[in-house]
Amino acid sequence: MAARTSLEFTLNSSSQHFALVVEHDTHLRMSMADALASRGYVVHTSKNAEAALALTTQVAFGLVVVGASEFASAGPAVRALLRCEGIRQAVVFHDKSQVVDTSGLLPGTAVEIGPQDDPVSRLLMVVPSASSSQSQQPDS
Repeated sequence: MAARTSLEFTLNSSSQHFALVVEHDTHLRMSMADALASRGYVVHTSKNAEAALALTTQVAFGLVVVGASEFASAGPAVRALLRCEGIRQAVVFHDKSQVVDTSGLLPGTAVEIGPQDDPVSRLLMVVPSASSSQSQQPDS
């Protein structure tokens, strides 16, 4: 087995602190990013799943959040994004008025949201702080 470089070890051991928010609406994307940053995450954002996939080649994300509109319009790209190595938690919002195929997503990933729901509040209800997230992860 090859020895890890210190950079590789740092990226892999702290990946759960890196979060990626994928949402086309700028205001909602930034609000979700601010909420996660307040929980201790280092947050990157993307306006679509294709650009988010490109980011995964540069950063090991432990948490991925996908907005309802992006999931509805880019399902296959979102599924590819969620299969990226290192992702320990994902939150995928979907419109509860639509029938959505959530098969193949990580368990507990899909979060229904209606027109009266606040996505940022819902996000904070299901995502622990970055320090709690790290302490709950099994050693690998």
